[in-house]
Amino acid sequence: MNNSQVTLSAKSVTRLNQWKRGIQSEYEPFLTVRKVNKVGRRHWVYCPVQNREVHLLSDGELRAYKILLSMPETCAVREQYALDIDDTMVIAAELGYLHPRNYKTREATVMTTDFVVDRKVVGKMQRVAYTFKYTSQMFEDENGSTPGPKFWRTFQKFEIERQYWARRGVKYRIITEKHATKEHFWNLRFCEDCRDMEVDDGLLGIFIDALYSQWDRCRTKQLQVLCTELGRLIGISATQAMRLFKFGVYHSYILISQDSHLRPFRPVQLLPFE
Repeated sequence: MNNSQVTLSAKSVTRLNQWKRGIQSEYEPFLTVRKVNKVGRRHWVYCPVQNREVHLLSDGELRAYKILLSMPETCAVREQYALDIDDTMVIAAELGYLHPRNYKTREATVMTTDFVVDRKVVGKMQRVAYTFKYTSQMFEDENGSTPGPKFWRTFQKFEIERQYWARRGVKYRIITEKHATKEHFWNLRFCEDCRDMEVDDGLLGIFIDALYSQWDRCRTKQLQVLCTELGRLIGISATQAMRLFKFGVYHSYILISQDSHLRPFRPVQLLPFE
């Protein structure tokens, strides 16, 4: 496709440069709920973890944001991250793809990546870029094995993004609702009121050992019953035991199956540590 059909406007460049300067002091997404003319549910919410407002353009993005932010190594999650338009236009031309544009004016639009995540892994900072897309927006079948012919432009945009980040030494991942499930999101919300509680490491270790031991003896006990018994066993209240459980799950000290919703009156499915 000939990219001479796409023009680069001074307005787009000016806005991009203003955004680049602005995020040097405090991050703001390039796209916001107010600026996006898009059908569907959007979320403009305050994030206490990052101490700023975040703009998420679908329910799936909201779930993905919460899950990415909760990962133990995560230091920052930046949503709606703008890509340098000069670079994306060069990449599109090299690939023979038409650069995303305003179809009425033929002006190139600034591409964005849904999430750019900074992580500290074994003392080293790593950056990973993520695009969130529903399976139905990419594939013909529910299993996600047959790309739909009508989604060819979507995959072209993915490839422009992938090459953009690869040239910066950044891994690029496409995630779907299968990676950001409603159950996982629910479980984080269930536990997040205990995310920042102060915990004695020794007590937490004792609690986790007792939890796995008691659960292994009877895996069908309700979570609230299990916490009551654990409280009696190690000398704390049932409420404190439940709070330790929530803290441990949120921070991945306790691994659970994300195939079902956590509820006090339901059994919990623990997973072994790898």
